[in-house]
Amino acid sequence: MNKIIKNVAIILVCGFSLYLHAQSPSTIVQGGFCTGKSGAPVPGLLVSLVHSKLGRSTPSYTNQYGYFRMVNIPIHKIPYYLEVYWGKRLILRSKISVQGPLNLPMKCL
Repeated sequence: MNKIIKNVAIILVCGFSLYLHAQSPSTIVQGGFCTGKSGAPVPGLLVSLVHSKLGRSTPSYTNQYGYFRMVNIPIHKIPYYLEVYWGKRLILRSKISVQGPLNLPMKCL
């Protein structure tokens, strides 16, 4: 019984949090990744945004051209961290500010 109540509480808190974010202005964050030596695109990287108050975004994967696109990212004064994973390995963590549509330049890893 205790476990059920805890799970319901988590669902209610998460649902309320998502409702609040749906009410705030949101934007698009996009960019791309290439290899450092040849400049070739890197497909299949997992990209997400992490925020100290809002949590982790829905992840996006880089396409065959090395580009990713995330939509409905809440605009916020506090910066996000852009995290990029190759499989389970974190290969990049970079602080970014999301104040409107953000088109990040191609970054070679």
